[in-house]
Amino acid sequence: MSGFLGPIHIWLYNKIKFQDGLTKLFISLADEKSYSVESLKEIDKLCGSLQEGELVDLIDGTNIHGWLQERLSLVETRLAYTVGEILKGGASRIEELCKTAFEYGRKSAADKNITPAGGYEYLDNVLLNGMPCDRVNIITSQDDTSISWEQYEDIHRPYWEMLSVDVDNYYRIRQAVIGGIFEDTDIKFNVLKNQNYRLEYKNI
Repeated sequence: MSGFLGPIHIWLYNKIKFQDGLTKLFISLADEKSYSVESLKEIDKLCGSLQEGELVDLIDGTNIHGWLQERLSLVETRLAYTVGEILKGGASRIEELCKTAFEYGRKSAADKNITPAGGYEYLDNVLLNGMPCDRVNIITSQDDTSISWEQYEDIHRPYWEMLSVDVDNYYRIRQAVIGGIFEDTDIKFNVLKNQNYRLEYKNI
């Protein structure tokens, strides 16, 4: 990544903030549902928190890549910790988390006329998948009706395993967010096998 603050850094930081926005919703959900997860009151102390403000005013200009990597790791850890603490009170709570994630996705809904290829680009602009240099997703096939890709590295797993939380919960939540994003479009998201995915038109 560039040593100068540019569009790619703002793009990445917006994705970091998007993920942390979901974590904050989960914390609010725990309070609303009276889940009595006292440990979440200490999340900022235990996991850190994102500062409010514009990126240009917050970032360490002498270490742009390192600063962003730290914030990426921070929000990945915050999400895994929050979900893990909530699920300690019952595995069935994942259903409420997924409902919340779906509605969160709907608030960032894609244009109703978006194409599968456009949908892939949209997800790339919203969902956090490591640093740009990680190149986690690789397109495996594409035509006018669908686009398929492989996530060649499970870049999220280490954060969840570090906290002894099943990473499958992350993927259920992410799928719910994606479902919300594309709810009012003509395309659907399909989970294939071995970390392969496809976006295609619903009527195919």
